[in-house]
Amino acid sequence: MNIERARNVLFLLIVSALLSCASGKGHLDLARASSKPGLDLQNSRFGILPLRSYPADIGSVISVVIGNELKDTGIEITETAEMIRILKEQNITPRSMTQSSDYRMIGKVCHVDYILVGKAIITTLSEKFVRTGVAVADFQETTAEIVDTTSGEVVLRATVERPPKRKWHNAEIIGEALAAAIKKELKGFKQP
Repeated sequence: MNIERARNVLFLLIVSALLSCASGKGHLDLARASSKPGLDLQNSRFGILPLRSYPADIGSVISVVIGNELKDTGIEITETAEMIRILKEQNITPRSMTQSSDYRMIGKVCHVDYILVGKAIITTLSEKFVRTGVAVADFQETTAEIVDTTSGEVVLRATVERPPKRKWHNAEIIGEALAAAIKKELKGFKQP
């Protein structure tokens, strides 16, 4: 990630956090998750890749928020920026990876047992986003998946659907809702 892009993502996180505080921070009630029975990520290395979205910065913000929210679980996390740096050094573009063999390669290169991938389906960007870059959009559905890098199997899937009476959300709230659903589904995580 180049310096200007990193600054843009940081700016989006800061503004999203401010908007979240100003509007009453909270998780979306429609977040849900499901996982393989008995899933326990303790003693595993966990990497986070940016969620696919257009514009890409929104997916990056959601991924960073999920990583920050999962830090208190005791899971060893390789954050998004570090994952991107490692993959870039190997001339690997994570956005195009979707096969089991791709996940195995990422696991080997980044030394992680599981990776978080996903996508944010956005139908409309708010005027505020267009004018200022604040990560506010009409999220139709946002999904985060935890993939086992040895098998390529999805072991946990968390989804946030848009509530019917509310159209606009900032990316931070979407990330928090996904992280809350993931935490709830995981067994044996450490409470803060």
